[in-house]
Amino acid sequence: MQEHDASQWFVMQVMSGQESKVEKALLQLKERAITEAEQAAAERIIDVRVPVERVVYERKSGTAKQERERKLYPGYVFAKLALYNPDHSIDPLLWTQIRDINGMIGFIGGDDPVPITEEEVAAMEKQDEEKDAPAKPLREFVIGETIVMREGAFENIQGTVLKIDNLKQVLNVSVNMFGSSTVVEVGFGQVDRFD
Repeated sequence: MQEHDASQWFVMQVMSGQESKVEKALLQLKERAITEAEQAAAERIIDVRVPVERVVYERKSGTAKQERERKLYPGYVFAKLALYNPDHSIDPLLWTQIRDINGMIGFIGGDDPVPITEEEVAAMEKQDEEKDAPAKPLREFVIGETIVMREGAFENIQGTVLKIDNLKQVLNVSVNMFGSSTVVEVGFGQVDRFD
């Protein structure tokens, strides 16, 4: 694949839930190109990304855990494109091909797309590289935070977080009962933050 010197990263707004379909459609433009003009336009698509992170979801009971990918920017797709010609006009065929993709709403910047800055590109790429990191818990707690139990023997009782085990998705919580402090272990899904 030949990388065009004038390629820049752009952000496209897409229908929520359609990010992966738009990403796939952009990458498939090269495969579907029939004419030389379509092939030339498709070659101007350098890279396409939908940054995700892996998170652990829990059921309300706190027992079943499921690892999933969650989109970091719902409703957006990042694309490195050689969108502009040397005379600073937008390549009309590429523009039409991209705008005609199902689920596509438009570019950030409207009819005059604005590329994102190098700092924004670096942040997006760093986040995208972290998608293979161990899954993060969907709920994050802080030591010393006050929580309230949702279920079990300590339902509706407040406690203070003493220890957090993100791997097992459990907390050690100090609970005051009958004038003395007791430490209990509870699942992330069994507690709520105290407001």
